[in-house]
Amino acid sequence: MKRIEQVRDDFVRALAALEDATKVAKNDLEIDGALQRFEFTFELYWKLLKLHLAGEGIIVNSPKQCLKESFRLQLLTEEEIGLQMLDDRNMTVHLYDRRITREIFERVKSLYVGMLRDSLAKIVGEPRAL
Repeated sequence: MKRIEQVRDDFVRALAALEDATKVAKNDLEIDGALQRFEFTFELYWKLLKLHLAGEGIIVNSPKQCLKESFRLQLLTEEEIGLQMLDDRNMTVHLYDRRITREIFERVKSLYVGMLRDSLAKIVGEPRAL
């Protein structure tokens, strides 16, 4: 199996787990677990984008650069939301403030999961329902 296929498959599983977690998370422990899944899913997402872009002859070395190029190629429809997602991922990894993490959780649930699904569909060239 090619590296991009492995990363794609891992990302698909991680995204499904994240989506499930956001649907059921109610208490602090569940929300914290969902945020950890978000961190893991984001890492796989940007690695998938990086591999996809490399296949297009575009070499990127950072998540931010990757998101910007993906927006340029219309793999990502909302550049600002993509960059906010990166900032949120960085915040969840490096600090813990209950109020902020709950705000991030709400964005993961209401914005990021759908955006990640849409972007995945564009990367693999299939309908959104993957």
